[in-house]
Amino acid sequence: MVRTAEQQASDQGPVRSLIDATRAGRDAASAWLAEPVLHTQDLRFELLVKLALLHRARADPLPLLQAQREHLAPVADALRERLGSVSGFDRTLALWRVETVSAAVRFLDALSAQVTA
Repeated sequence: MVRTAEQQASDQGPVRSLIDATRAGRDAASAWLAEPVLHTQDLRFELLVKLALLHRARADPLPLLQAQREHLAPVADALRERLGSVSGFDRTLALWRVETVSAAVRFLDALSAQVTA
C-alpha cells in the first residue's frame, strides 16, 4: 500500500524514510473515504477524519455525506419505532440512541446544504 519515496539523513536520530502511497494504496484510501461509517459510536471520530481528509484533498464530500445519511436514516427510524415499546432504563438508552442518530442526520443535512450552496 506504501513505498519508500525518499530517505533523509538526520542529525537527531536514524535516517528518516518518507513514504508515498502506491496505486493500490491510493485506491484503497479512496474506497475507504467513500464508505459510510457503520457504527454510530464511530461517527464522531471516523466521519470527521474522513471529512478532514476529503477537505485536505479538495475532494467533494457530498457523496460521502449522502451515503452516510442513507445508512443512518433507517437506523433512526428503527430506533424511533423501538422507543414506543420499551420502558425503564431501556427507554432511556433508546432515547439516547434516537437523539444521537437524529443529531447526526441533522448534521449531515446541514453540511450537505452548506456544500451545495
